[in-house]
Amino acid sequence: MTAYNEKEEWIRKSIESVLQQTYENLHIYILLDNPENNQLKKIIEEYAAADLRITFIINEQNMGLVGALNKLISVVEEKYVARMDADDICDKDRIAKEMQFLEKYNLDFVMCGIDFIRDEKRENGPSVPTLIGERFNECEKYGNFATHPTWLLKKEVYDRLEGYRDVKYCEDYDFVLRAIQAGFNCGRLEDVLLLYRVRSSGISVSYAYEQFEKADLLRECYKSGRDLLEIDIDDLNSKFDEDNETIKEKFDKAKLKLDKFAGNLYEHKLVSCIGIVITGFLFSSMFRKLFIDTFKNNMATRRIFSDTEEVK
Repeated sequence: MTAYNEKEEWIRKSIESVLQQTYENLHIYILLDNPENNQLKKIIEEYAAADLRITFIINEQNMGLVGALNKLISVVEEKYVARMDADDICDKDRIAKEMQFLEKYNLDFVMCGIDFIRDEKRENGPSVPTLIGERFNECEKYGNFATHPTWLLKKEVYDRLEGYRDVKYCEDYDFVLRAIQAGFNCGRLEDVLLLYRVRSSGISVSYAYEQFEKADLLRECYKSGRDLLEIDIDDLNSKFDEDNETIKEKFDKAKLKLDKFAGNLYEHKLVSCIGIVITGFLFSSMFRKLFIDTFKNNMATRRIFSDTEEVK
């Protein structure tokens, strides 16, 4: 777990949800990547003093998420590693169920389902069946089904891949695809075992356009069978060094409209859905791209889901 600017209530719930796991054989590594945040420092020190399972590390200066995670991985000595964000909440059986799933199907890398916390209210996450092996690998061509803070994997995976690459805002998707290409066995447990907090200032919101474009490039590379290591990360990141505010604004508006469409569809407000699609297609090329890409990817994954045999 890395911490940076989480609210006191969030990080306390997060840490306590890990301490209360039914799987007790845990060593908890927490890195504070904001040495000037004295409030977080005090809170984490309090937990570390009360529970010897916690190792607390403070960076001398901010390294960013990729640097912080790689630093943590470098000091882990255990055979397995579980990821966790400092504002999310684990189900008490998360680690136990993920370990059982990993061992039952002889997997190297597993993850689970999520629900969301939005404005302190719980919302249903995406409904995805259990995916193992080639079916999981196939689904990753159409979206990232490996939500980062739900990961549990063998330390060997991190070691062989040499940790995360600095693909800003897409380091997790890049890692998963490289793990598949390296021959590791991956699987996603259907059970919802984590509450994922959606923050208005979070990376997925603040850098949504850049994340979308990079994920699309990684996905196309993976689909074509090209080795992701051939991608020049510095070149990829430099394409977004100069923010094009016009494109970002168009993307944000189109994404907002698409989210509204999805909400109305869920509530069966078909007339509103039709209106959104018509105005979106008429007046926004960005909306057309997002809508068509989302539709195609959803149809592809639904076909895979429908072909998935029940896993028991």
